[in-house]
Amino acid sequence: MPKNALVVGMPRSGTSLTASVFVKCGYFAAEEADGQLRGEDENNPMGYWEADDLIEANVELFRSVDYNEHNTWRFAAIGEQQGEQIGRLQPLDTHRRLVARYNEHSPWIWKDPRLCYTLGYWWQLVDQANTGVLVIRRDKDEIYRSFVRLDWREDSDENRREVYERIDQHMLAMERDLKRFNIPYLEIDYSDYKSAPEQTAEKLSQYFGLSIAAEDLGFEAKFNSSTLRGRVTDKLESLAFMMPEGARKGLKKAMPHSFLKMLFPKRFR
Repeated sequence: MPKNALVVGMPRSGTSLTASVFVKCGYFAAEEADGQLRGEDENNPMGYWEADDLIEANVELFRSVDYNEHNTWRFAAIGEQQGEQIGRLQPLDTHRRLVARYNEHSPWIWKDPRLCYTLGYWWQLVDQANTGVLVIRRDKDEIYRSFVRLDWREDSDENRREVYERIDQHMLAMERDLKRFNIPYLEIDYSDYKSAPEQTAEKLSQYFGLSIAAEDLGFEAKFNSSTLRGRVTDKLESLAFMMPEGARKGLKKAMPHSFLKMLFPKRFR
């Protein structure tokens, strides 16, 4: 049977694309009927594959160490000691039941950037023999540009330095838990989806016990803001967003859908 998957990485690093690969392979992500799963939007056209029950459980862990923000990348940084304390928390029965519910649907996938800080806590609760950790990395500048594109940061040298530092904090916290709990893991870089799809598919297949082909990875340059096509697409999307609603409706009526989809792949799918 394929291993369950914990996908760990910064926001905007390719974790959503990665999670979608597993979902296409039949992995359970959340109870859609209960509204647990965050849907797709123009920022993540392939979907987020984040379950609200996992997110809220991670936020609960943050609050247990007196970090009261909802996430660790758009708000104040979590303290190093606070992050270390999470792995020492006594597991809650509600969290044991959460894992048990997902085990009823194995293989399952968890994807939430908060796992950078909570991985060690959850590793004590999952079936370690049948669960794999997948670490996703991406170039810091590409992540930063994506933050700017989403208006999470204004473009400035100061903000660039701050985002770089925040990325380092998240990945160091994750690396600390990997070492501290002796967690086996597979690591890939987001760029591998484009530069080495066959090798990347083979790595995922072997580690998780799957049969993934390169075409199953679903990488599309038009959704990647670091490529020339992605940057052009983002500019067009911004123009479409600034149009009055009446103008957008008129454009939709006047042009063939295939042409609109080519110009605005995120807005007209």
